[in-house]
Amino acid sequence: MILDSPARRSGPLPSPVPSQVPTPAPSRLPAPGLARWALPALLILLVQVALYVWMAPRGFDFTDESYYFHNFLYWRQFTGTVTFFGAYFEWPFRAMGHSIAGIRILSLALVLASSALLMHAVLRFSLPRQDATRWQRCAWLAGPMAASMLYFGFLTTLRAPSYNLLSLATMAVMTACLLRTIAQQAAGKAPRLAPLLYGLALGACFLSKATSALLVLLVHLLFYGAVNRAWKWNSLLAMAGLITAGFAINFILLAAQFPGWLASLREGIEITRMRGGYGLVWLAKSVSWDVQREFMRSGPVLLAAGLLFFLIRRRLGTATAGAVSALTLLLVGAAALAITLDHRGSIWLQVLALAALGLWSLEQRAERARPALLLLLFTLPLAFSFGTNMPILRHSAIASMFALCAVFLLLYRLHHQGLLNAGALAASACLLCAPALTTQVLALTDAAYTYRQYSALGAQNSPAAVATGTLLLDARSADGVRQIGAMAQAAGLRAGEDMLDFADSPGVVYALGAVPLGTPWLIAGYEGSTAGSARVIEKIDAAHLRSAWLLSTDYKARGIDGWQALLARRLGPASHVPAGSVTLANPAARDGRNVKTVTLHLWKPSGGQGG
Repeated sequence: MILDSPARRSGPLPSPVPSQVPTPAPSRLPAPGLARWALPALLILLVQVALYVWMAPRGFDFTDESYYFHNFLYWRQFTGTVTFFGAYFEWPFRAMGHSIAGIRILSLALVLASSALLMHAVLRFSLPRQDATRWQRCAWLAGPMAASMLYFGFLTTLRAPSYNLLSLATMAVMTACLLRTIAQQAAGKAPRLAPLLYGLALGACFLSKATSALLVLLVHLLFYGAVNRAWKWNSLLAMAGLITAGFAINFILLAAQFPGWLASLREGIEITRMRGGYGLVWLAKSVSWDVQREFMRSGPVLLAAGLLFFLIRRRLGTATAGAVSALTLLLVGAAALAITLDHRGSIWLQVLALAALGLWSLEQRAERARPALLLLLFTLPLAFSFGTNMPILRHSAIASMFALCAVFLLLYRLHHQGLLNAGALAASACLLCAPALTTQVLALTDAAYTYRQYSALGAQNSPAAVATGTLLLDARSADGVRQIGAMAQAAGLRAGEDMLDFADSPGVVYALGAVPLGTPWLIAGYEGSTAGSARVIEKIDAAHLRSAWLLSTDYKARGIDGWQALLARRLGPASHVPAGSVTLANPAARDGRNVKTVTLHLWKPSGGQGG
């Protein structure tokens, strides 16, 4: 096991301070004006928040984000699903009057709150309490909060809450509760609230993204076994009972709202398997392949950079605060630059790990942070992304807040030990915030850094009615939404009617105010997409299917192949007739960097009787 685990001794218990770091002399404590160094990072945070809020009503994604909206509103009505994150966001979305801008701002609030909670818990676990005001203690959180907005750097314009966001937030709560529980047990206290909250968060994470929940639980158990010293079985059993109770509450509430949830989950797993879902063995191999591939690409350069740093460190030494401050700025600046310039987003974790190793080596030997905590924070992003069908190192950038908290912790410890001056700390915090700020600016100014948008968000100023609200879109998207609405109105489609989408366009269904039938998104493009669609059609009630509207496309890469035959097999021939067509430019359909036009066909019930 690579987690550090000092040999257990039969003597008295160690100090209740989890980090077991001697308290520095008063002369080395942060000065009363500690909060001043945080002002630049706080300014960056405010700029990012202002940019995000200004961009919140801009842009509309016709695929992934619309899939989220359908889950918020109709999660009880689907034939099958593998995630119930919509159950947690339904109430706020309805309370906001289906405001897309409002629910996007909720995403921002969750990211910032999660990072603040996590950093606060890490600091309490690893550093003695400081003789500082509440405002000064809050200043420690400004940098991590600003840096955590790198969450929006992956698929930059997907800003509505998703299963990824719910998993991330619950992982932060679980980690904070774990650290709090260990500290309370070390102090001889019996934890009560923290284990219960841990169970609540674990249950929500499991219902959102089960693979992440299971792997995070495993990582937490390993960490707990490595650092805990209060092994009292009655306390452990009580803690396990509280965690189980919190976990079960999620399922009790879910069953109360949706008694058929288990059948829907089973059906969702089967549909995913038929479409081409991946098993655990394949996922484990995929992670291994991805890590090896990225090591071959960036490993030699990173190893050379690490060797160069240690040569410079040996040359400058670490005897003075000036030398340590210079080395810290070199490390953090190089890491921030590498992450910002890496447009593939695949080396962020390796770069931060190398920076953390360098910072850890600068600490005084007797006061170094325990590697177990650092290893935990760098492992959690990989646990978060386990189960994705995307490259795991790229996808894990969504959960970069954990690794960033580790780097900020090391910076604060160096400052606490009197080795890093306030100016270098302020500059380092700003540098760590730079990648997140860059992603916000690029989404605002460059269409190439958006997700399935025609233009940058800053250029989207044309109002368009989308479902029950109005968004600001680029001129082509706004015109497309109007054309779709005109086609539906001419055909007699009314808001609230069922629609089965064979065109891989859940955003069209949402924009028209229709209700997705059977599934929020019939995903095309997979080897088993047709088989999965057949399964959905088979499970939908025939009367509902016969009365539903249909949406199809001629673009093979974005449509369900052979949908007419699937429908005829269930309802008989001529169950639906053409009701209109519209040709649009679709950002999800590309030929290289060029957006292609896609023709959508609307079909209405024929009124005839099928077989």
